[in-house]
Amino acid sequence: PPPPPRGGGGRRAPPPPHPHAEMQRKTAQTTQAMADARRELAALERGRHEAQATELAGVREAIGERKVEAVKRAESEDITREVIGRLTQPSAAQAAARLAEVILNQRRD
Repeated sequence: PPPPPRGGGGRRAPPPPHPHAEMQRKTAQTTQAMADARRELAALERGRHEAQATELAGVREAIGERKVEAVKRAESEDITREVIGRLTQPSAAQAAARLAEVILNQRRD
């Protein structure tokens, strides 16, 4: 085959990139990398937030259960005190009989 004709008929290497164009390309790559990192950080923060929200909901539920238990305990204690009070107080008939006995004993003396 004959040699390629002179004057641009053959393939030439591309010209070196212009320094300004190279800087713009690197800036664009860096900007894209920063945007990707921000998206990844936002996704991680969302995941952390969701995990904390779930944990908080569990804590609130446990607190609610404990409050219900405390109310039930307090009601039970109130009922117990009332029953004990009634059991330890003499009935009206017992009190009248005791009073009559005391009065009778005082008259004898």
